[in-house]
Amino acid sequence: MSRLDGVLTAKEFLKNQTLVQDFFYTKDIQLWVLNHTFELCEELVLGNNNAKMILTSNMTVVLQGLNKDKRIFPFFIENLQTTDHGELIETIGKLLGNMLKYYTNINIENIDEIQKHVKVLVHNINSYPICDYIISLLTHDTYQKCETLKLLCKEGVVHFLFEEYINHKSYGVTRIIKEIVLWKHMYNVGIVGEVFVDNCNTEPLLPQLYSSIFETQDVDGIETVGYLLTLSPSNDELCKIPIDGLPSIYRLLLPFYGKISEWLTLPQTTEPTVVLGNARIQTVYLVLSLVVSNYYEVFASIIKHKILRKVFDIFFDKRHNCTIVRQMVVDIAIIILQQQSSPLRNELFEYGILEKCIDIDKYAVQYRAKHNMYPDIFGLNQNIIKSLYSQDDLEDDEFINYVETVIADRNSTPTVYLSDSVQTYEVTSDWNDGLPIIDYGM
Repeated sequence: MSRLDGVLTAKEFLKNQTLVQDFFYTKDIQLWVLNHTFELCEELVLGNNNAKMILTSNMTVVLQGLNKDKRIFPFFIENLQTTDHGELIETIGKLLGNMLKYYTNINIENIDEIQKHVKVLVHNINSYPICDYIISLLTHDTYQKCETLKLLCKEGVVHFLFEEYINHKSYGVTRIIKEIVLWKHMYNVGIVGEVFVDNCNTEPLLPQLYSSIFETQDVDGIETVGYLLTLSPSNDELCKIPIDGLPSIYRLLLPFYGKISEWLTLPQTTEPTVVLGNARIQTVYLVLSLVVSNYYEVFASIIKHKILRKVFDIFFDKRHNCTIVRQMVVDIAIIILQQQSSPLRNELFEYGILEKCIDIDKYAVQYRAKHNMYPDIFGLNQNIIKSLYSQDDLEDDEFINYVETVIADRNSTPTVYLSDSVQTYEVTSDWNDGLPIIDYGM
């Protein structure tokens, strides 16, 4: 027990600036804070800056106090429901995150309370600390020691996330889905991670989510769909299940392939440059996600709507220097060329990929002769050429001859800037660089 217990109220303590400053290095005051953390939280909500400073200090005694008093979590949730004060919401989000970091056995301590208030948390998702807290909750199963993701999915977290995006276009939803995708692929989370995937595929709001995104060409929404698609790829080299058997994430997207194709179409203008825009960049990433799906019906729709051709039209278009898009297209090409049985591989050759790669290489050489440097597309085009040349069934003599003569010869010629002979300069006693000589008396 602290000597201050029964002597000071929280309000009186916070008014005493000396006690507040001494808190950081006085054990007795820290013990008082441990026993009166809830009262400090009440003062925090009333706008007391000293209470905020102490509670957000991240000191162990504060974290112990926050988790010790079972009144604190419901109190924070209640205030999230009733306040629209941005700074207070941010602070509560930080404190919730700190509480989670301190207690690793959250499924025992607070999960029952968290389950009851999933909707409240999601409603405040535009607050970065709240969003980070939700991400921490959903990815808490890294080593499968608890089942927070499973429990929160049971309480409808996917439904609330989709609902929040449909109604408010909250970027926090995109952040959360992205982090779950990364978490699922980075760690061997097993069946725990599949719970979220199953909930996404069975969520009744999924068609409405797609409609709200593609009818408005919502950039963040396109990014969200790209992440969702990476959750349910087929493990087979080429899965030929019928359309009705596709995961809903893919099946419900099929009616919007026309929109995707339309967004990928570059304007036909006489202007020397063209702006791709973030929407088109995110759409190319979405196509990359479709290419790794390994579903035959998905590939068939890509071919039907000429989506792959338009993606490569963007790659070969000389009116832009968007390396981000071109790198994604290189990834698309390499993935397709590794799938021997994929209809997209045939589509790529029918598109004339061999001739276009050679044309771009010739253009890059001419560009260098004029500007003394290669254009942005040169190195990325070389990556595609290498992948094409390594194909065992390649029978295009013109392409093979160009690679083995022109490109191979060019790559074997040493540059004058990196030659084996190194020029040296001899410095003699009478050498003068034109600068005044200073005698330092040494």
